[in-house]
Amino acid sequence: MDNKLYSLNTVKLDSYETIKIYDSILFLKSINEQNTYEFIVDKIKNNEMLDIKSMPLEIESLPSWLNIKFFDEEKSYESLSTGEKSIFILLITILYQVTNINDTVYKTIHIILDEIEMNLHPEWQKKFFREFLNSLNKVRKKKICLTLITHSPFILSDMPKQNVIFLKKDEKTGRCINSTDKIDLNPFGANIHTLLSHGFFMKDGLMGEFAKSKISKILNFLNGKNKFIDTPINQIKPTIEIIGEDFLREKLLKMYDEKFKIKSKDDEIKELKAEIERLKNAKNNI
Repeated sequence: MDNKLYSLNTVKLDSYETIKIYDSILFLKSINEQNTYEFIVDKIKNNEMLDIKSMPLEIESLPSWLNIKFFDEEKSYESLSTGEKSIFILLITILYQVTNINDTVYKTIHIILDEIEMNLHPEWQKKFFREFLNSLNKVRKKKICLTLITHSPFILSDMPKQNVIFLKKDEKTGRCINSTDKIDLNPFGANIHTLLSHGFFMKDGLMGEFAKSKISKILNFLNGKNKFIDTPINQIKPTIEIIGEDFLREKLLKMYDEKFKIKSKDDEIKELKAEIERLKNAKNNI
């Protein structure tokens, strides 16, 4: 390679096209100086993995147009779920920025994350705050002010009450208002159901609205509040039987039996015994 091209290393290049050229030259310069050019090219051609630990300079100088795959033992980045990729990209981005800011005059780093739980499985929502703090503590050298805007009860359960501001929608203005003083709840380590019903103002219950509507209509029909129901009569009992909440299911089944005069096996046995006894008495009286 012509040594004159190396002078580009000291030139500030801004456009995407020139950055690609710059990266390519830097990469070639690096592997030539390391005398590993043929080795690396053969690896790339054969789609083989490069050992990052033994080749830090080469890996750092790889041009942006190369298709790079990252592996942790046998697991590749491409094999990660959408949520795992989101966490990976977020952590890498933030750790990169924090590392850069560590060398500045700023005394505090402010990080604001809005609804980080999006695309995350509940299991990852549970782990997120711990993993995030562990990662930050490995690189930070300054004070960090962290602000999280969330709808996740799992993330909320990791927060002490004094660090939480509860916002509620004002029905008149449509704006969010601070309702922290009106909520008697310490979210740290709290039950998820409690957080949903109190922390996120879900006072109408935690049941899905479709199931809630269906069950309410059946209940009102069975207790006589509604004379008609949009569910076919022969589908009422099968619907009740698939309800997951035991107490509610058994209560509705009992109401169903009473409404349609469906007798239990014990009641039928009692009635049969009474009928047999009546017939015996009638025979003796003849």
